[in-house]
Amino acid sequence: MNFNVIIAYSKNERGIGYKGQIPWHIPEDMRFFKKITTTTTDIHRKNAVIMGKNTFQSMLYKPLPNRINICISNSLINSNEWRTPNNTEILLFSSLEEALRFCSLPYNIYEIENVFVIGGEQLYKEALQHEKCNKLYCNEITLETEEPQIYDTFFPEINTDIFKVVQRETISDRVMSIYYERATGAAGTDAVGELDGGAAAFPSIING
Repeated sequence: MNFNVIIAYSKNERGIGYKGQIPWHIPEDMRFFKKITTTTTDIHRKNAVIMGKNTFQSMLYKPLPNRINICISNSLINSNEWRTPNNTEILLFSSLEEALRFCSLPYNIYEIENVFVIGGEQLYKEALQHEKCNKLYCNEITLETEEPQIYDTFFPEINTDIFKVVQRETISDRVMSIYYERATGAAGTDAVGELDGGAAAFPSIING
Protein backbone atom coordinates (compact mmCIF):
# COMPACT_ATOMS: atom_id res chain seq x y z
CA MET A 1 0.00 0.00 0.00
CA ASN A 2 1.36 3.40 -0.97
CA PHE A 3 1.51 6.12 1.64
CA ASN A 4 2.07 9.87 1.79
CA VAL A 5 4.03 12.36 3.86
CA ILE A 6 2.62 15.65 5.12
CA ILE A 7 4.87 18.27 6.69
CA ALA A 8 5.26 21.97 7.46
CA TYR A 9 8.81 23.29 7.74
CA SER A 10 10.53 26.67 7.89
CA LYS A 11 11.52 27.81 4.42
CA ASN A 12 15.19 28.59 5.05
CA GLU A 13 16.21 26.19 7.81
CA ARG A 14 13.75 23.32 7.13
CA GLY A 15 13.07 23.37 10.87
CA ILE A 16 10.00 21.52 12.13
CA GLY A 17 10.23 21.70 15.91
CA TYR A 18 11.91 22.90 19.06
CA LYS A 19 11.72 21.11 22.42
CA GLY A 20 8.87 18.95 21.20
CA GLN A 21 6.69 21.81 19.96
CA ILE A 22 5.87 23.33 16.58
CA PRO A 23 7.58 26.76 16.55
CA TRP A 24 4.60 28.58 15.02
CA HIS A 25 0.81 28.75 15.17
CA ILE A 26 -0.58 29.39 11.71
CA PRO A 27 -4.32 28.63 11.35
CA GLU A 28 -4.23 28.28 7.57
CA ASP A 29 -1.49 25.63 7.85
CA MET A 30 -3.52 23.75 10.46
CA ARG A 31 -6.62 23.87 8.26
CA PHE A 32 -4.61 22.51 5.34
CA PHE A 33 -3.29 19.63 7.46
CA LYS A 34 -6.77 18.76 8.70
CA LYS A 35 -8.32 18.87 5.23
CA ILE A 36 -5.65 16.70 3.60
CA THR A 37 -5.55 14.08 6.36
CA THR A 38 -9.33 13.74 6.84
CA THR A 39 -10.64 13.90 3.27
CA THR A 40 -11.68 10.59 1.70
CA THR A 41 -13.54 9.69 -1.47
CA ASP A 42 -15.55 7.04 0.40
CA ILE A 43 -17.54 8.43 3.34
CA HIS A 44 -17.41 5.02 5.02
CA ARG A 45 -13.61 5.02 5.18
CA LYS A 46 -11.05 6.96 7.18
CA ASN A 47 -7.44 7.93 6.66
CA ALA A 48 -4.63 6.76 8.93
CA VAL A 49 -1.94 9.00 10.39
CA ILE A 50 1.36 7.45 11.46
CA MET A 51 3.57 9.22 13.99
CA GLY A 52 6.55 8.57 16.21
CA LYS A 53 6.51 8.58 20.00
CA ASN A 54 7.80 12.14 20.33
CA THR A 55 5.10 13.48 18.01
CA PHE A 56 2.44 11.64 20.00
CA GLN A 57 3.88 13.07 23.21
CA SER A 58 3.83 16.59 21.74
CA MET A 59 0.08 16.07 21.14
CA LEU A 60 -0.29 15.31 24.87
CA TYR A 61 -1.29 11.79 23.87
CA LYS A 62 -4.53 13.06 22.33
CA PRO A 63 -5.35 11.25 19.08
CA LEU A 64 -6.41 13.31 16.09
CA PRO A 65 -10.18 13.04 15.61
CA ASN A 66 -11.78 11.36 12.59
CA ARG A 67 -8.53 9.59 11.69
CA ILE A 68 -6.99 6.21 12.54
CA ASN A 69 -4.09 7.10 14.84
CA ILE A 70 -0.98 4.91 14.70
CA CYS A 71 2.12 5.39 16.83
CA ILE A 72 5.50 3.76 16.21
CA SER A 73 7.06 2.99 19.58
CA ASN A 74 8.48 -0.04 21.32
CA SER A 75 8.41 1.58 24.75
CA LEU A 76 4.76 2.69 24.70
CA ILE A 77 3.51 -0.81 23.92
CA ASN A 78 4.33 -1.88 27.47
CA SER A 79 3.75 1.48 29.16
CA ASN A 80 0.82 3.34 30.67
CA GLU A 81 2.39 6.79 30.44
CA TRP A 82 0.28 7.76 27.43
CA ARG A 83 -3.09 6.93 29.03
CA THR A 84 -5.44 9.90 29.50
CA PRO A 85 -9.21 10.06 30.07
CA ASN A 86 -9.67 11.57 26.61
CA ASN A 87 -7.80 8.88 24.74
CA THR A 88 -9.63 6.81 22.20
CA GLU A 89 -8.30 3.75 20.43
CA ILE A 90 -4.59 3.90 19.57
CA LEU A 91 -2.72 1.41 17.39
CA LEU A 92 0.87 0.80 18.42
CA PHE A 93 3.53 -0.83 16.25
CA SER A 94 7.22 -1.40 16.75
CA SER A 95 8.18 -0.28 13.21
CA LEU A 96 6.91 1.69 10.24
CA GLU A 97 7.07 -1.44 8.12
CA GLU A 98 4.68 -3.31 10.44
CA ALA A 99 2.24 -0.41 10.47
CA LEU A 100 2.21 -0.18 6.66
CA ARG A 101 1.62 -3.90 6.31
CA PHE A 102 -1.30 -3.69 8.70
CA CYS A 103 -2.84 -0.77 6.80
CA SER A 104 -2.68 -2.76 3.57
CA LEU A 105 -4.39 -5.90 4.89
CA PRO A 106 -7.42 -6.68 2.69
CA TYR A 107 -9.51 -7.66 5.74
CA ASN A 108 -8.58 -4.60 7.78
CA ILE A 109 -11.60 -3.71 9.94
CA TYR A 110 -10.65 -0.03 9.91
CA GLU A 111 -11.25 0.35 6.16
CA ILE A 112 -8.34 2.73 5.67
CA GLU A 113 -8.33 4.78 2.47
CA ASN A 114 -5.11 6.85 2.69
CA VAL A 115 -2.07 6.73 4.95
CA PHE A 116 -0.05 9.77 6.03
CA VAL A 117 3.23 9.93 7.93
CA ILE A 118 3.05 13.06 10.11
CA GLY A 119 6.39 13.08 11.98
CA GLY A 120 8.75 13.40 13.62
CA GLU A 121 12.21 13.81 12.14
CA GLN A 122 13.40 10.20 12.30
CA LEU A 123 10.14 8.82 10.93
CA TYR A 124 10.23 11.33 8.08
CA LYS A 125 13.75 10.17 7.20
CA GLU A 126 12.61 6.57 7.13
CA ALA A 127 9.49 7.37 5.14
CA LEU A 128 11.29 9.33 2.42
CA GLN A 129 13.58 6.41 1.61
CA HIS A 130 10.73 3.88 1.50
CA GLU A 131 9.73 2.67 -1.95
CA LYS A 132 6.01 2.95 -1.08
CA CYS A 133 6.23 6.65 -0.24
CA ASN A 134 4.21 8.14 -3.06
CA LYS A 135 3.19 11.77 -2.38
CA LEU A 136 4.59 14.64 -0.34
CA TYR A 137 2.42 17.49 0.91
CA CYS A 138 4.89 20.14 2.00
CA ASN A 139 4.09 23.56 3.43
CA GLU A 140 7.00 25.98 3.47
CA ILE A 141 6.58 28.45 6.31
CA THR A 142 7.85 32.03 6.18
CA LEU A 143 7.83 33.57 9.64
CA GLU A 144 7.13 37.27 10.06
CA THR A 145 10.06 38.04 12.31
CA GLU A 146 13.60 39.25 11.95
CA GLU A 147 14.68 37.32 15.04
CA PRO A 148 16.68 34.14 14.32
CA GLN A 149 14.64 31.00 14.91
CA ILE A 150 15.96 28.01 16.85
CA TYR A 151 15.10 24.43 15.89
CA ASP A 152 16.24 21.05 17.12
CA THR A 153 14.39 18.90 14.60
CA PHE A 154 14.43 19.24 10.82
CA PHE A 155 12.82 17.88 7.66
CA PRO A 156 15.30 16.08 5.37
CA GLU A 157 16.22 17.37 1.95
CA ILE A 158 13.96 15.89 -0.74
CA ASN A 159 15.64 13.82 -3.43
CA THR A 160 14.33 15.50 -6.59
CA ASP A 161 15.42 12.55 -8.71
CA ILE A 162 12.75 10.54 -6.89
CA PHE A 163 10.08 13.13 -6.09
CA LYS A 164 8.95 15.70 -8.63
CA VAL A 165 7.06 18.92 -7.95
CA VAL A 166 3.55 18.67 -9.40
CA GLN A 167 1.98 21.83 -8.03
CA ARG A 168 2.79 24.95 -6.02
CA GLU A 169 0.09 27.01 -4.37
CA THR A 170 0.31 30.11 -2.22
CA ILE A 171 -2.02 29.53 0.72
CA SER A 172 -1.12 32.82 2.40
CA ASP A 173 1.79 35.23 2.71
CA ARG A 174 3.24 32.82 5.30
CA VAL A 175 2.49 29.45 3.69
CA MET A 176 3.59 28.07 0.33
CA SER A 177 2.19 24.60 -0.39
CA ILE A 178 4.32 22.33 -2.58
CA TYR A 179 2.95 19.00 -3.78
CA TYR A 180 5.33 16.24 -4.93
CA GLU A 181 4.73 12.86 -6.53
CA ARG A 182 7.12 9.96 -6.93
CA ALA A 183 8.61 9.87 -10.41
CA THR A 184 7.53 6.92 -12.54
CA GLY A 185 9.83 3.99 -11.94
CA ALA A 186 11.74 5.69 -9.11
CA ALA A 187 12.92 3.28 -6.43
CA GLY A 188 13.56 4.01 -2.78
CA THR A 189 16.94 5.22 -1.58
CA ASP A 190 19.19 3.98 1.22
CA ALA A 191 20.62 7.45 1.82
CA VAL A 192 18.93 7.78 5.18
CA GLY A 193 19.35 4.21 6.40
CA GLU A 194 17.83 0.78 6.22
CA LEU A 195 14.35 -0.07 7.39
CA ASP A 196 13.83 -2.48 10.22
CA GLY A 197 11.79 -5.42 9.04
CA GLY A 198 9.22 -7.20 11.14
CA ALA A 199 7.41 -10.48 10.84
CA ALA A 200 4.12 -9.39 12.35
CA ALA A 201 1.62 -7.03 10.73
CA PHE A 202 -0.70 -6.85 13.71
CA PRO A 203 -0.71 -3.95 16.18
CA SER A 204 -1.12 -3.70 19.87
CA ILE A 205 -4.66 -2.27 19.97
CA ILE A 206 -5.08 -0.19 23.08
CA ASN A 207 -8.35 1.28 24.29
CA GLY A 208 -7.97 4.31 26.49
